[in-house]
Amino acid sequence: MRWCLRGGDCSDHFLLTEMISLSSNAWLSMWSTQRFGLSPQTYLDVYIALVLFGTVMVPLRFGVAYSAMRQGSRNLHRLILRSVSIGTMQYFDTTPLGRIVNRFSRDVDCIDNQLQMTFLFLLRVLYSIFSSLAVAIDSQPYVILALLPTVVFYYELMVLYNVTNREIRRVGSIVKALMISLLGEALVGSSTIKAYGCVASIMKESLRRIDRVCASSFLENATNRWLGVRVDFLGNVIVITIALLGVIGTMMSFSTHDIGLVSLSLTMALASTSQLNWLVRMIGTMGADMNSVERILHYTHNIDHEEVPEMDRLVDELREKNTESSDVTATVLVEGVSGGSEGQHPETTAGWLEFREVEMRYRAGLPLVLDRVSFRIEPRQKVGVVGRTGSGKSTLLLTLMRMVEICGGDIIVSGRPICAYGLRELRQQFSMIPQDPVLFDGTVRSNLDPFLDSTPAEVWRALELVGCGSVWSWRAVASTAACRRAGRTTAWASGSCCAWRVRCCGGAAASS
Repeated sequence: MRWCLRGGDCSDHFLLTEMISLSSNAWLSMWSTQRFGLSPQTYLDVYIALVLFGTVMVPLRFGVAYSAMRQGSRNLHRLILRSVSIGTMQYFDTTPLGRIVNRFSRDVDCIDNQLQMTFLFLLRVLYSIFSSLAVAIDSQPYVILALLPTVVFYYELMVLYNVTNREIRRVGSIVKALMISLLGEALVGSSTIKAYGCVASIMKESLRRIDRVCASSFLENATNRWLGVRVDFLGNVIVITIALLGVIGTMMSFSTHDIGLVSLSLTMALASTSQLNWLVRMIGTMGADMNSVERILHYTHNIDHEEVPEMDRLVDELREKNTESSDVTATVLVEGVSGGSEGQHPETTAGWLEFREVEMRYRAGLPLVLDRVSFRIEPRQKVGVVGRTGSGKSTLLLTLMRMVEICGGDIIVSGRPICAYGLRELRQQFSMIPQDPVLFDGTVRSNLDPFLDSTPAEVWRALELVGCGSVWSWRAVASTAACRRAGRTTAWASGSCCAWRVRCCGGAAASS
């Protein structure tokens, strides 16, 4: 739990609070036996002070613990966000989007809420049980002989239950997902099901899957009751052992006993009987919730990243802006990632491009997509790349932008290998134009006047003010004609194609 405890050791506050609570109970038992021979008012004053101190510490420990674990949760979210933000295109191509969304939604929510509540409840129950055992051992040292085998049996019971319950919950989640999947398919294809007369078979399958969900739920409840019976039995063994040793020790006088502490140990042991059951459940629940932390850490340390050295600087800028509003922080991030000054472009009047024996495969073990490709594009030279689907036309562009890394050869842009450029600097040298570029959705009229409050003349006047009067005729605007692009499109091929050009500081370009 180092991530949850990064902001401070909240377990120390729980230990301190439990010691204060135990001190007040112990003081009350000493008051009942007049152990120190003080006046009743003195006993009362000390008891009230201990109770008030414990009352103050209880909300304080929760505040400190929540603050510490919130800090750990923020650290985890920052790490996975940074890791995924600089992930390679290959990672996004091979990882389902739903899985990534699940990490940022379900797992982060589990860490923010369920894991924190489970961990705090586990600490409270754990220290309460330890304090009960400590009082019992202090009042009657011989009770440890009976506690040792009981603790061993309890540990074996806890391990068996957690393993079984984890598998039952896994099966339950699977059968529940199957039931929900069938329900969604039945809703979408209800007309088809009725048309083919499959209502009875679908209903039969639905009832069968519902029975499986109910069976898994019943099995989980039965397992909990099975655990409860055995844990209650162990708790009763502890209580009976403490009581018998106290009575036998007092009757036979083989040990000096404090009646007040013996009574306190019996009271606390009775209260701990129900807590033993909760301890096992909380340990199992926490183990399941920690899977969310494990998955987030896997996405933090086990995915391929692009080389973005400026990311560290951007993270530092965001931390410095932490006290400002979220809008300002978002602006800093967008400007830092996508912005760039013109001085970052190479000081040349024209750009040129050369591929030298370039080899590329998308993943290790796959065949080469580009096999020793070599060509040179001179400044202002227009080149068309034509080929069948899957021949590697788009792959050329991906390697040029370093969306995928080459495994052999070299690519030279304006006299420098692409590996000598930073990713931002390299990608700012190029522009990609889709085969069917879209300026905006809808018609010109609907974008200029979405509520249809203006006359056609006013719409035409607005176009003239922004310099677009020569592009569309007044008749086209008045009839809400759709925006159509003028000119020709330079395409790589007749399929899914794109055009690109090398951007240069002087305004000249080498197009292909």
